[in-house]
Amino acid sequence: MADDSPRPTDTGSKRKSERIESDAEDARKEIGLLGLGLQLALTVALFTAIGWWADKHWGWAPWGQQGLGFLGIVVGLYFFVKEAIK
Repeated sequence: MADDSPRPTDTGSKRKSERIESDAEDARKEIGLLGLGLQLALTVALFTAIGWWADKHWGWAPWGQQGLGFLGIVVGLYFFVKEAIK
């Protein structure tokens, strides 16, 4: 005897698949933002460290560290905003 009853559509697994894809896309965006924040922090830290070295090496204290630290903030924010706009 053949079963001619209509089969239920598989919408539950389709919704689950769409939800997983949406979650994966959200995770990719969050990782990208995490990378931008890390890049900003490392840029500021690198410029500040170079300024500290310049202060010790050439006796510029405190202007090397403050000046290059500020420059690091400007450069870091420039690249942060440039990437965030994309």
